[in-house]
Amino acid sequence: MKKEIKIKTRDSLLKAALRVFTEKGYRGASIREIAEEAKTTKPAIYYYFGSKALLYRLLLEESLKEINSLLQEIADSNAGPREKILRLVKLHLDLCRRRPENIRLILVNFYRFDDELPEIELEEHILRMLKITAGVIREGIEKKLLLRLDPMELSLQLMGMIHVQVLAMIKGKNLVPVSRAETIVKTFIEGAGR
Repeated sequence: MKKEIKIKTRDSLLKAALRVFTEKGYRGASIREIAEEAKTTKPAIYYYFGSKALLYRLLLEESLKEINSLLQEIADSNAGPREKILRLVKLHLDLCRRRPENIRLILVNFYRFDDELPEIELEEHILRMLKITAGVIREGIEKKLLLRLDPMELSLQLMGMIHVQVLAMIKGKNLVPVSRAETIVKTFIEGAGR
């Protein structure tokens, strides 16, 4: 029973922290507000996470790990390279709809929108994301869907195309339709295709 309560308290704190951090930014978020949002106490945050910075880091790392895990599932599927690329793009757009706070947290750190953010090493997670995408692109090159170009470079270009749409979704109230994924893939393949 105690273990269940600890897990619920921890999960409640993570959800509350995500809401407060994305609403107020890192600097504007206080431990008190997070505790109030989670209906717990400030000492609980220190008990589970140690500090505001460590809580923030955990949220960010868990969000990135989840995305990379979902991307890896797509890359490991039996679909063809075009379908995999489409699924990768749809995943990013769909996550903006289902988990906008997580995506906002990642983008704020990726683009360093907030000068007060704690230093967090994102390279490992971003590199993994790019490598997974590059692996799918490499399949496209092998199947003669794409030109023989550097898969990592093409991965960066595809991620750039996705990020423009994601930023539009996160910044504005208008959600980009998931059907836009097909347009992104078509444009990408026409630009890098045979």
